[in-house]
Amino acid sequence: MISNVTKLKFIALAAKYGVQVEHFVPGEVVISIATWRRHKTNFFQLMDDLRNDPNIYSITFDETTGFVYISYDHSSLNNKATINNWLHIFKRYSF
Repeated sequence: MISNVTKLKFIALAAKYGVQVEHFVPGEVVISIATWRRHKTNFFQLMDDLRNDPNIYSITFDETTGFVYISYDHSSLNNKATINNWLHIFKRYSF
């Protein structure tokens, strides 16, 4: 399970980059990033980087709604190294 400190890191990153969680169930999350159009190149590179993670099964983006659909291995939330890797990936990009 994700620690409270890690949850706060994710929330801080989300707020910083204008990410809003639209839907969440274990193994699936739908987010929107308000600024994606202004940072299109970085946004698509971020999705590509996340797709390379073996714990993420799929990422689909709907340009009409601005929603990103992410399917992932829910048990990976128990792995601190995986969480830190995801945080590191997000920190590389500034939206």
